[in-house]
Amino acid sequence: MDVEKALMFVKEQGKKKQIYIDELQEDVFKVIWKGYTFEPSSKKNPIPVKDYPNLIGRRVREVASKFYPVLEQILETDKKIIKKNFKAIVESEFDKRAQPEESQTNITINSPNKDWETTLELSDANFYGRTEELKTIEQWIVGQNRYRVVAILGEGGIGKTALLLKLERNIRNTFKYVFSRSLINAPKFTDTLRDLIKFLSDQQEVHLPDTLSKQIARVLHYLQQYRCLIMLDNVETILQKGDRAGEYEKGFEEYGQLFKKIGEVKHKSCLIITSRERLKNLERLEGKTKPIRFLQLPGLHWREGKQIFEATEDDIVFTGSDDEWEKIIKFYNGNPLALELVACHIKGIFWGDITAFLQGGEFIFGEPLNEAHDEPVDIRKLLDSLFIRLSDRQKEILYWFAINREPLSSSDLKKDLLSSNSKRKLFSTLQSIQRFIPLKRSQDKIVLQPVLIEYMTERLIEQLCEEITTKTIKLLSSHALMKVTSKEYVKDIQIRLILNPIIENCGKEKLKTQLIKLLTKIKANFPMEQGYVAGNILNLLCQLKTDLTGYDFSHLTIRQADLQGQLLNKVNLTGSHIRDSVFTNIFGTVFSVAFTPDGNWLAAGDISGSLRIWDIRKNQQLFNFKGHTNWVRSICFSPDGKLLASGSEDHTIKIWDTAEFKCLHTLKDHDGFVIAICFSPDGKLLASGSEDYTIKIWDTAEFKCLHTLKDHDGFVLAICFSPDDKLLASGSEDRTIKIWDTAEFKCLHTLNDHGEFARSICFSPDGKLLVSGNEDKTITIWNTVKFNCIHTLTEHRDRVWSVGFSPDGKLLASGSEDQIIKIWDTANFMCLHTLTEHTSWVRSVSFSPNSKLLASGSGDQTIRIWNTAVKEYYRVFQGYTDRVRTVSFSPDGRLFASGGEDKNIRIWDTSNFNCISILQEHLNWVLAVAFSPDGKLLASCSEDKNVKIWDTSNFNCIITLQGHLSWVWSVGFSPDGKLLASCGGDKTIKIWDTTEFKCLYTLTEHCSRVWSVTFSPDGKLLASSGEDHTIKIWDTTEFKCLHTLTEHCGRVWSVTFSPDGKLLASGSEDHTIKIWDTTNYLCLNTFQEHTARVRTVSFSPDGKLLASGSEDHTIKIWDTTNYLCLNTFQEHTARVRTVSFSPDEKLFASGSDDGQINLWTLPFKLRKRNKKIRIPRPYEAMKITNVKGLEENQKEALKILGAVGDNPE
Repeated sequence: MDVEKALMFVKEQGKKKQIYIDELQEDVFKVIWKGYTFEPSSKKNPIPVKDYPNLIGRRVREVASKFYPVLEQILETDKKIIKKNFKAIVESEFDKRAQPEESQTNITINSPNKDWETTLELSDANFYGRTEELKTIEQWIVGQNRYRVVAILGEGGIGKTALLLKLERNIRNTFKYVFSRSLINAPKFTDTLRDLIKFLSDQQEVHLPDTLSKQIARVLHYLQQYRCLIMLDNVETILQKGDRAGEYEKGFEEYGQLFKKIGEVKHKSCLIITSRERLKNLERLEGKTKPIRFLQLPGLHWREGKQIFEATEDDIVFTGSDDEWEKIIKFYNGNPLALELVACHIKGIFWGDITAFLQGGEFIFGEPLNEAHDEPVDIRKLLDSLFIRLSDRQKEILYWFAINREPLSSSDLKKDLLSSNSKRKLFSTLQSIQRFIPLKRSQDKIVLQPVLIEYMTERLIEQLCEEITTKTIKLLSSHALMKVTSKEYVKDIQIRLILNPIIENCGKEKLKTQLIKLLTKIKANFPMEQGYVAGNILNLLCQLKTDLTGYDFSHLTIRQADLQGQLLNKVNLTGSHIRDSVFTNIFGTVFSVAFTPDGNWLAAGDISGSLRIWDIRKNQQLFNFKGHTNWVRSICFSPDGKLLASGSEDHTIKIWDTAEFKCLHTLKDHDGFVIAICFSPDGKLLASGSEDYTIKIWDTAEFKCLHTLKDHDGFVLAICFSPDDKLLASGSEDRTIKIWDTAEFKCLHTLNDHGEFARSICFSPDGKLLVSGNEDKTITIWNTVKFNCIHTLTEHRDRVWSVGFSPDGKLLASGSEDQIIKIWDTANFMCLHTLTEHTSWVRSVSFSPNSKLLASGSGDQTIRIWNTAVKEYYRVFQGYTDRVRTVSFSPDGRLFASGGEDKNIRIWDTSNFNCISILQEHLNWVLAVAFSPDGKLLASCSEDKNVKIWDTSNFNCIITLQGHLSWVWSVGFSPDGKLLASCGGDKTIKIWDTTEFKCLYTLTEHCSRVWSVTFSPDGKLLASSGEDHTIKIWDTTEFKCLHTLTEHCGRVWSVTFSPDGKLLASGSEDHTIKIWDTTNYLCLNTFQEHTARVRTVSFSPDGKLLASGSEDHTIKIWDTTNYLCLNTFQEHTARVRTVSFSPDEKLFASGSDDGQINLWTLPFKLRKRNKKIRIPRPYEAMKITNVKGLEENQKEALKILGAVGDNPE
């Protein structure tokens, strides 16, 4: 029994009991199975740590000892599992449960798991012939030979997709899993593979392995384990044409490797692909006695082809003799699409008279019939001749089908059309198109067949390239090449299949030159141009990654421009008319999202203290409520939608009028952060939960506090009313959930079966269930009759921040710190979908009132809106913040580095304070930077879970250190530069060797996030501080914990040693700074002058001063001889995140949430700063005077991001 088979057996048994083993446990399982020695220093069969990165630096013996009891529970064995009997017990339990190997007889599965993606609908009424082909392929797949790969080949329009759909219907019940994708929109290999592995693993594997071979191995594992049917349609999209037909396009070669491996390796599943081209890399494996079969699909017999004519949707009857029918169908090669096209033509021109059509002699719409011509018509040639006959108005409509990529209604098309004449004649144009082209219907919308979409896309790109080259403007003005009003995944397709091919065909430099000439032309000759041309030019320039500094788009109409995430420094938009375009929004981490009761608007509360409301139909921000002075942790609409409540870390609740968008009430009764709020279903009450351990119940008529509930012994993190208004549930850091009677607000039940505390709770719409999302990574389902736990979901890999039921009760959504959203079926609480697009923790999830949409807010500064039916996000609101998180000086004081929430590291010259380099490789916030003692290296860490090492001679990234499973909060070099310490949200500290950059140790004694690490000046000690309110002191020879300091009563954000190593300073959430004696680790002094969290502390190089930065917006300078506060600096207007002295004692720097770095010259003789550096914003000095089409709040947002009038400051 091999290790993969054994591991899969254990995972399946665990799943039945809802016990899921994580990646660390998987690695431990494998090393035990393979007999590796636990001790890293052992020379006998040591663990090859490069193959098991989760074990790097860990004490494997300890991890294994904790895993054995879990395994005993999974296998339900009475035997005590140890390393020696591990393998034997697993094999024994497998044998007990083993089923006979699946025979060649087909097993019927009544309801296979399906992940189905197609816009086409198949009915038996429009499926013709193919009896023999179906019989052949079915025999290949479910018969005795069972070929591993079957390719259905044939020209465009021949009916490959219809055959595939019919085939799936016939054989689906012989498979456990059925997975279908169309490649017509050229999806990335990683996207398709991720979807496939998530589906086959029942949403357990959501992250791809790091190499292609490992990724393919995971697919093969499931194909061997289960009977799986994988269907990939339109594979020709990723293949080259012409002389290299059948070879893969650049960037899609990995598909070929997957197909080949599926053919080569033995398994019990089948891959079916359709393609117009033969796949060259599979040809040697194809044949009757080989694992792959190709079926070249022929045209239809004339009697079957005749049925296509007879199936047209009107009363016209086609007439002709059998010979004439045979002649026409044979000429068109029995190609169903070609026959549909010619049927439209004969119906419209000849009223169904086949004889008249043949006598007309225009077999190919303009090409005379040659009786000796036996070669069948090529579909491309047929489409070319058809295209010539189309009017400009007909082409205009068909191009929009190619751009939109989805079924369209007439109202959809009207929104795209600019010409009033085209809009007025839309219905007659669609009717006239029907004379030439068969328009299909899908759910009351019109859709083109894939062949026609591809053809029109090719013609569109050809025409656009011609216009760009010749500087003519036609399609460039009448059509948007990319639509920001499209669903987000459609916009991605438009970029991939329209913008990128234009760039490739024209060449980057040539295209840029031509676009600049076009821009000059339209400004000179068509200043009032109202079309799409300016927006198209702007989108193409952005896609080219052009530096747009100083570009002039003044007095132009700009439509469908996607300016989110773009730098538009000094761009001139004076007098421009901006329509259907999007800019970067101003928001950071999103803590809470909520739909209005009518589902038209979405509100969000974020880290900036603002509330924002978007009209999701128009993709536009409507309002920005300002009033809170700290983070907005929770928001909730009243049931009638007239009020919006917000709870903040400024200790207040605000009640907003959604009609006039003004604040009606500010409730100030709480003595701590307001973390959770909820209206009762009848709207008469509002409940709030706070850091002050209380719940308050407010009357919504006058917003007076009716009750204060004090039973909790910790922060109240979550509250929710039951749908019948009779109960209130609350979750707290005291690890309990309490159920309150809303008549008298007495506690009826206290629930504590959910391990660690609940961060989010929610009743089901029928009130029968209560769900909690928990700190211990689990989701608990409670029955509300007896309030007993009936399910525990353990598939998240980090704390669960948010849970919510869909209003129809069919789905449950959960958002986690593991950056993942999971969608659960509430009938059986199986995970249906796993959404992985967020790149930071997911703080909030909320369903729309009709259950069709799901909104999510994240630490990655995005709000995503998902279509719950197709599992795709169709709106993304991108935020931006310029908060400075870290500042650090080089050892010689000549440079300092800064990092922040714009994801960049900036290197500054201290002689003139110019930015000399911007390092842009991190994918998320940069949380800390540190120079090595010799100044040759710079280390940085990020919310993207990575540590990066940079060469300071050229500021190239040398290596990226991976291993942390969550945010990396702090990094620090040892005094000799040989070690680097990092710590993070995964509760660990990692010690890295700086010669080979291998992880030597992983320290796991902290029981929550670790915020800060620092070495002592002699290198003998390491100090760390964390969310668990502790400071730990480690011996650096063996990295064992020597001391744990517990006097702080809140999170400890920062620790630092004095230069002589005799003192340790710590700054905490409890608003204090503590000074510790490092000889006995007794607290010598506690500074209490700050009025909010102390985020950062730093000693001066001579040790005489200590600086501290706080969320009270101040910096304090302390004398370490008498512990008096010497100075308080108030130059910052937001929380101070970082303070640092230069080693040469010449400068002192601070960084803040206000986006500024302030610098003082030492010594502190004056209380004024010497230099203020503002981190450049996305729209710095962008001119927006007299801009039309933007609301005032949008203009205000642009100004906050740097936009100005004609006279920038």
